[in-house]
Amino acid sequence: MLDIHRSMASQPRSPAAPADDGANNGDFLPADELQEVFLRLPSKSLARLRTICRSWRSMLSDPLFVAAHATRSRADSIFVVAVHHPGHQLVDINLVDVSTGAVLRCMDGLALARRRFCVGGELLCFVEPTPGGGAGAVQVLDPATGATTDVLQPGDATDGGTMTDVLQPGGATAPQIHTGCTASLYLVGHVPTTGEHKVLHITDVRGKQACEVFTIGAAAGRNNIRQCQRWRPAQSPPMRVDSIPRRRAVVNGVAYFLPSNHNGRCLPDYDSVAAFDLEKEEWRPAPIRGPLSSERPGHCDQLLRFSLAELNGRLIMVHHNYQCKTIDMYSLSLTDTGEGVEWSRGPSLRLDSVLDRNRKGETLAQLLMELDDGRIVLFVPGTSVVRVYDPRKETRTDVMEMPRCGIVGCYKGSLLPFRVVGEAGCVCG
Repeated sequence: MLDIHRSMASQPRSPAAPADDGANNGDFLPADELQEVFLRLPSKSLARLRTICRSWRSMLSDPLFVAAHATRSRADSIFVVAVHHPGHQLVDINLVDVSTGAVLRCMDGLALARRRFCVGGELLCFVEPTPGGGAGAVQVLDPATGATTDVLQPGDATDGGTMTDVLQPGGATAPQIHTGCTASLYLVGHVPTTGEHKVLHITDVRGKQACEVFTIGAAAGRNNIRQCQRWRPAQSPPMRVDSIPRRRAVVNGVAYFLPSNHNGRCLPDYDSVAAFDLEKEEWRPAPIRGPLSSERPGHCDQLLRFSLAELNGRLIMVHHNYQCKTIDMYSLSLTDTGEGVEWSRGPSLRLDSVLDRNRKGETLAQLLMELDDGRIVLFVPGTSVVRVYDPRKETRTDVMEMPRCGIVGCYKGSLLPFRVVGEAGCVCG
């Protein structure tokens, strides 16, 4: 079981449930105590309890309770899957229960193949790239209904290219319009201090990376969309960052990236991490030195052995140590003074217990999340399998095969608005 601290903040309480006219009115406990019991239960149990009486159904449907349950419960572990159809321009979006592989929500033909789909906390959004490769229109998706809302109209987006700042020698920036980027990534993250979500767009322009940011208000997706925002330029990263999804993560309003192996060159700081503060919209001046290069600065390892993940509010670096046949984890935290950061060695998993080395393509696993019972959810890209691993028993269970799918990210909203609509096992057919 991963040794990671878990905090449980107090949540707003719903109003007392109304009395019921039936014989069983649910008043076994005072309303506030009953709500506290319900907050500790998984959504599947709450769905059954809704049928007991009208007062319970009213309490469990209260928006305040739904919001509190989404924050308190980590049993509701959902990831978002994009289902690609060869020969078609449309992509289906599915919400899947990680622990069972059951499909909770199917949104068929929702996204165009050229759109970029981002997930950050409870927010799901689309970005429509412009013909020149820049960031364009932005839409927010309501996963409960499948409806989309424009937060940036297509006519308000930049046409033909995007103005960004490119880092110059000495730390200065110079504006540049890119009209044909060779690589592009989008990332959305929640800013805890403001309640806003911000979308970070990084493009590769003739060997240099440029950034821009878009803000989605705290009420986005809840019938109060702020439409006055535009894409804003931001400084380039302090090092060339990777666009591979498993090599980036967002933790507490900060986006972290591992370095890119551009041109196949081996970097001495192979496990360094670039950090972008979403609230300040600026990069940390220098990359954070990684846990291994700090000990062996002269050693050069393979970059793709490293990946990043967010677990329980902490940044985790995952290292596939093929020499020792382990998957090692390191946790990033503030120093005692609060002015610096340091890496702490976490658990090591036996590589052969996590991966089936006799199965072609099983060379690495992407860490997705940890369940309430300590089991770890992994995605094996080489075989397109979602796997639940028990570190105490060293056992693994494949919950889903996704031959034509890609994992977009983890959705941290509540499961209460959803019901199971598909069987577990294979999302993509």
